[in-house]
Amino acid sequence: MQNARAPQHFWRTSLIYFLGNFLSKLALFFMLPLYTARIPVADMGIYDATTAIAVLVSSLVFLDVGVGVMRFYLECRNGEEKLAVLRCGLFLLVILSALYLLLGGILSAVFAPAYAPLVVLYGLCNALFLACGMIVRARGYTAWYAATGVISTLLQIVCNLVLILCFGRGFDALYISYAVGAGVGVILLLSRCSVQELLRCGSLDFSVLRRLVRFCLPLGVGSTAYWVLTSLGRVLVTLLVGESAGGVFAVSLKFAQIIVFASLCFRLAWQEIAFVKGYRGDAGIGEQGGYYSEKTDLFVRVTLVVCLLCVPAARVGLWLFPGFIADSYGEARLLIPIALVGAALTVLCDFLEPMFGAAKRTGALLASTASGAALNVVLTVLFIHGGGGAYGAHLAFCVAALATALLRVMLLRHIVGLYLRSFYLVAFPLVAAVVVAYHYLSPVWNIGVLLAAVLFACLLLPELRLLIKRLLSFLPNKNEK
Repeated sequence: MQNARAPQHFWRTSLIYFLGNFLSKLALFFMLPLYTARIPVADMGIYDATTAIAVLVSSLVFLDVGVGVMRFYLECRNGEEKLAVLRCGLFLLVILSALYLLLGGILSAVFAPAYAPLVVLYGLCNALFLACGMIVRARGYTAWYAATGVISTLLQIVCNLVLILCFGRGFDALYISYAVGAGVGVILLLSRCSVQELLRCGSLDFSVLRRLVRFCLPLGVGSTAYWVLTSLGRVLVTLLVGESAGGVFAVSLKFAQIIVFASLCFRLAWQEIAFVKGYRGDAGIGEQGGYYSEKTDLFVRVTLVVCLLCVPAARVGLWLFPGFIADSYGEARLLIPIALVGAALTVLCDFLEPMFGAAKRTGALLASTASGAALNVVLTVLFIHGGGGAYGAHLAFCVAALATALLRVMLLRHIVGLYLRSFYLVAFPLVAAVVVAYHYLSPVWNIGVLLAAVLFACLLLPELRLLIKRLLSFLPNKNEK
């Protein structure tokens, strides 16, 4: 019965996350004209590099505790076991927050970046928001989590508008606004974590604490490797090419975030379903492999379609609205298609990740991420020094992300029986075609490419019409939490 309800839960949860995350994040994307008009290119490069480093330090310190809490909470058999897991998770968050602030203070004193306290605060708020969000989702409050995301994003937008337009602040407004939005989000999420109830309970269960730490340690190292894979280019471009190049690189990534945001609703729902499917142990590897393969096949097709649509759509959109990016950031236009391809590969790697956690094979996950990260470091340095600049950094990441995804697919084939069709080899010439069209064809011709991509989407996704009906039929009702 539980497994029969899993598809319903997947679509319902996906819709909740879509309404609560993608739409609000899309609103944040439309702040880009303000940012590029009011914030100098070099300052944007500094902001992007420092926030990337703050996320690195926080990921290394916080060990993805939220993922560990979700994994263990979902397999608990009774309320007492769940409380023990929550108590240990929140205890670790308090300890790790203190450790992060200490380490952040030391690094700030040594390197003295601009607005160092705000950089440290950014990393802390980011880590706590992610961890508390995992805990709230594990407890089943998906609607609350989605609503918190909306509130957090709207606060961030309002603060940016007030600070930049009314008070004339520079890029420090971006740190402050994120801290306000994420900080309020953390408070709202903690209100659903039963903090008072946990404080009234007994002492920590150290056996649970040890198991949680052992599970999270590879995840923490993996998060660091993942940062090297996905975010190192932001820092290297700023350091090796220049702060202005870093600013242009950062703006091109804002367009790539459209694909990341669009996929987030499905990836969050899939993480929960994958964990539940993994810990039950009620199906053999053949049945589980079939289930995982079916969902991965759908996700790959959706991601491919989104990528093929976004590249010509970006070309046409910038033609219709030339002022969307200020002239000082004009070079970012050349980076957008390769950034979109990199984003599509990123979300594919992210979608495969929960299957390792469900099988408790975080070591294999770490190996795949570390391999891709090492390849990204080598290729990024080579391509930048070879004259590729910011475009070379994007290209290096695409190669490394593709290698990581392929390695993960091969590992998961042995671990859970995952299988993907060889049909997806057609993706390479299709993606190359839309990228070439972006660079060498006029906007009018790109309209034709966009229409062709829409037709291809209908052919590749015959379930589009059924998907809309299913999403509407699985809307949450009052009787479900």
